[in-house]
Parts: sequence; C-alpha cells; structure tokens
Amino acid sequence: MSEEKIIIEAEIWGGHHAEGMAIICAPTDIICTVQAGGAICEQPGTEGYRLPLWMNDPKLFYEALEEFDDCAWGDNINLIGWDDDQRELEKDNIKEDKINYAKAIDKFLKESVNGQNLENIQFSFDYERIEEVMEGWWPVLVQFYHYKHRHYDKKFKGYLHFGNCD
Repeated sequence: MSEEKIIIEAEIWGGHHAEGMAIICAPTDIICTVQAGGAICEQPGTEGYRLPLWMNDPKLFYEALEEFDDCAWGDNINLIGWDDDQRELEKDNIKEDKINYAKAIDKFLKESVNGQNLENIQFSFDYERIEEVMEGWWPVLVQFYHYKHRHYDKKFKGYLHFGNCD
C-alpha cells in the first residue's frame, strides 16, 4: 500500500440514486467521509470502500426512514452548543441516550434494511463502537450473502449512511 491516502465522499446525493451507502472498513488507502452529526456538521471518515445500497421498495424504505427520524435522535445525543461542564453533568444521560439510539438503529436495521436491500446484506449495530454513533453515521457489523442462500458467518466492521439533516 502507498503512503498516500485518497479521500472520497460517501454521501448520498441525488445523482447516486441509491437509498443508502455502506462503508466497509478495509485497508484500501481510501478514506470514505460523510457529513454527519446534525448541525455540528462532523466529517467522520474511515478507511475502506463504499457500497451503494438499493432497497426492494424505495418508497416504503423512505417512509420507514422518515418515521425513524435520525435527525431527532442525533440532535438528542450531540448536545450542540453545550460547554464541557454541562457535558460532564449530563454524561449519564448522554450514555443512556446513545444506548437507546443504538437499540432503535438495530431495530430499524432488522425491520427496514435487512431483507429489504437488493444485495441481501445483513447489518447489525456495533455496540463496541457506540461512542461513534451520530446522525448519519452508524457503526455496524456487516454480513455478506452467499449465493447458496445463506449468509457468511464472518462479520466486517462498517458504517451506514442514509443522508444527513442539513
């Protein structure tokens, strides 16, 4: 691998025509970034490759995504504009909010993404990386589908991005 890292956007823009973007973590020398985190406009990134996701029924998926309301979840945990003292006071609440957010994401993945994406990839929330979760940036474990109608046992680290609120 070269020492140079290439940075590419993994955003969902109108031209992609995909409902979401999976980023699969791997040593590629390519850093995939997105705009996430609500009004704080974070630019998280990870080394790997991006994989557009298309859903069997995009209309149904977008309805479920709107009902999930990632923007509201993200705003609750990002604590925009709070100073360090206030964050320290709210540490336990933030942790509980992130756990509830992670559980809601996991439920959304099971109901609206797994079995619905054309690639038949299975996603689950990666609780080991819960501190990274924010609106538009979900740490997940990724299981690929085998052509013999089963999923491989190996799970890869990755991220899901279904757009942002800005």
